[in-house]
Amino acid sequence: MVDYIRQHAIKPLKDNRESFIMDLIAGGTAGAISRSAVAPLERLKIMYMCGGHMVRDVGVVASLQNILRDEGVKGFFRGNGANVIRIVPFTATQFASYQLFRSIATDGNKHPISSTNKFWCGVISGILATCLTYPLDFIRCRLSMQTTNHQLYKGMWDGLTTVARTEGFLRLYNGLLPTLVGIVPYSGIQLSMYDVVRSYICGENQKPTASQAFVMGSLAGVVAQTVSFPIELIRRRMQVRGFELDGVVDPNAAKPKGGAGILQEVTTVYRTDGIRGFYRGLIPNYLKIIPAAGVSFLTYEKMKELIIRSRQK
Repeated sequence: MVDYIRQHAIKPLKDNRESFIMDLIAGGTAGAISRSAVAPLERLKIMYMCGGHMVRDVGVVASLQNILRDEGVKGFFRGNGANVIRIVPFTATQFASYQLFRSIATDGNKHPISSTNKFWCGVISGILATCLTYPLDFIRCRLSMQTTNHQLYKGMWDGLTTVARTEGFLRLYNGLLPTLVGIVPYSGIQLSMYDVVRSYICGENQKPTASQAFVMGSLAGVVAQTVSFPIELIRRRMQVRGFELDGVVDPNAAKPKGGAGILQEVTTVYRTDGIRGFYRGLIPNYLKIIPAAGVSFLTYEKMKELIIRSRQK
């Protein structure tokens, strides 16, 4: 086992160290820029999913107006600092590990890679990134649910320590199981679809133009989000369980355990809103994912080009 890990994991990482570091930097930058660009819609999506009072029974425009009226412009970016702190290591790990696993699957890019293997490289990289950053995603969700008049946490660190102290450390991983289930179709489809479309349009070695990278990234993001959205909704609702702020959740459902918690949440959503309840927040999510995924892949491609050019000088 040790020899296998050394041969198939450690050696490829050493051989591709410079490329891996470049992908880490480009991926982290892409995540920070893309998420900040769509922060208002990201917060709106979470509030639709979890039941914030400013979005109840109103459309997207009215919800944004409610946030602006009650919290001002800074309300659009509530929780974004925590989101950026989370997304930088997440996208850095996701992009860099995807390219690393892709290299391992092709023996150092010596052989072609099938669409199926691209999908699984995306799945593994997504699982790895999720496990490394999940507590940050958990507390970011709760911070997004706070309002100016209802705040339980002063910031990310205060939120993490408060939850660990009052609800237990494992609460920070509440919703991890549906997250891992959801990351399989999301990360697998998003990264592999972008890779497949990029190869088809640009070829293996030709760089995409800015417009091509944006369109291909947006397309990959929309398809991946559509498939995985119901799982995303369930995990967000699990993250705010026990977070009794503004009547967001039922306090009687605050401490579920294991798989029963997922089943309970699925049942609650279905009984309350039927099938359409699993797609609550899908419209603002589409409005968010199109620019977010496009900007993410565009930034990733351009950052890699910038790093390569700086090394050649």
